[in-house]
Amino acid sequence: MVKYKIPIPKQMKIFDMKPWEIKEQIKDIFLFWKGGRFDSYPSFSLVCDFLDIESPKNIMDGSEVGPYFWGERELPQDEAIDLISKYCNDDVKATAKMYLYLAKQGLF
Repeated sequence: MVKYKIPIPKQMKIFDMKPWEIKEQIKDIFLFWKGGRFDSYPSFSLVCDFLDIESPKNIMDGSEVGPYFWGERELPQDEAIDLISKYCNDDVKATAKMYLYLAKQGLF
């Protein structure tokens, strides 16, 4: 629905509700976002791809920030800091774009 800009039904706008206010059948929506997996939620990159938002994860992902910072990668420290900075900035921009996209759809 979100991807194709179909209005979200009032019954599915659960973002401002407390967990105990959500009916059991509505909780099943999260199974779709899990992509059939039961151990975790979708990656940020997957949701970005789904919403046609450029993912910042093409540079690195969060698990690689530490190794770059501590010099465990073959990169001079100043270049590593610049790369981490670009990754973090792009991550914030993608998060903002995702929020604005979903807010435009009336989800927030």
